[in-house]
Amino acid sequence: LSDIGGSYYFKGELEKSLEYSIKAYEISLKTGNKSNIANFIGNLGILSEEQGNLPKALEYYLEQKKLATDWGFEAVKADALTGMASIYHQMDELDRAKDFTLQTIVIQKRLGWKESLSYTYSSLGNIYQE
Repeated sequence: LSDIGGSYYFKGELEKSLEYSIKAYEISLKTGNKSNIANFIGNLGILSEEQGNLPKALEYYLEQKKLATDWGFEAVKADALTGMASIYHQMDELDRAKDFTLQTIVIQKRLGWKESLSYTYSSLGNIYQE
């Protein structure tokens, strides 16, 4: 189901993508697969953000961050923080966007994610530019 949702996403059919992504998330909840739960809820955040539903996207990212923190998934936590920073940036809450971006940088450095760090520093620069 997740692959089907991804296919619809790349075809630009966000509603269909969201439908299949929700189903995949629900199945993960039933099976208790923590990794999938944490990742799929982030996908729901991305889809909500792309549809312009920033409050719902933020809800998903906050939940993803909580789960990733509770379960020790540092990489997923970095993804959630990136999503949260993006939402706050779009909402012109620049101090919050900066805070979450800086938290992302700390994790990315710890994980050795050099390529991701360059993107995140660019995002931080965009926040400071405003």
